[in-house]
Amino acid sequence: MRTIDIAAFPLLQKSARQGLFQIFAKHGQSLRFVGGCVRDAILGVAADDIDIATTASPEQMIAIFKEHGIKWVPTGIDFGTITAVIDRTPFQITSLRQDWQTDGRRAHVIFGTDWLEDAKRRDFTFNALYMDETGTVFD
Repeated sequence: MRTIDIAAFPLLQKSARQGLFQIFAKHGQSLRFVGGCVRDAILGVAADDIDIATTASPEQMIAIFKEHGIKWVPTGIDFGTITAVIDRTPFQITSLRQDWQTDGRRAHVIFGTDWLEDAKRRDFTFNALYMDETGTVFD
């Protein structure tokens, strides 16, 4: 496990992002940055694309967004991806998934809460990197 110095990294500093993590925690759900933005954090590069994974199902995310007045777009809702827009910044948030059935090309997924099972289905090593709001990296 590695920790990123959050004082030096804008990905973790912006109040909209911090608020998003707090809102989900209030509802008993967790969020982690995932993939390329975590790689960029490790390299000390500003991330342009921010992807977030969550233990919340798509239905739970929608309920959270509605309760807190957060604009949302069902970007890929069948795959568990919803884009939240806060302060004109889009955050792609995807429910943790596990392959239920696959033909080697397409997978039918079920949503879950297991970070390891979600990591197992990701295609590249850096796509399975997660980072929480404190800067702790999970590989």
